[in-house]
Amino acid sequence: MKTEVATFTAAEKEVTLVGICGKITNILHRTHSDKFVVTFKEVGRKLPVIGDASVIALELLNSRYEFGEDYIIFNLFTSVISYKIEEKVILSLDIIASAESTS
Repeated sequence: MKTEVATFTAAEKEVTLVGICGKITNILHRTHSDKFVVTFKEVGRKLPVIGDASVIALELLNSRYEFGEDYIIFNLFTSVISYKIEEKVILSLDIIASAESTS
C-alpha cells in the first residue's frame, strides 16, 4: 500500500484513504495520516457481513467526499499462512446511474 500511495502521489494524483481494518490502517496512519477520510476499526475483527458493507457505504456517501478513481485493495487468503493482494475498481454513483441497462 505504501508503494501505491507513493506512485499516485508522484503522478500528482490526489490520494485519499479509507481504513477498513486495524492492522493496515495503523501501518498507513503512521506515514499517511493526512490522507485518511474515515477509518472503521471494528470492521474486519469478525467475519464480514452485508451490514458492514452497508455501514461503510453510508459513511462514505454521508461524507460528501467526491471520489474519482477508486479502488479497493485487500488480502485474499489462499491458505492460513499465505495471501495475495487483490485490487478491484469501485464505480462511482454517476457512472452506475448513467450506464446502459443490461436487461
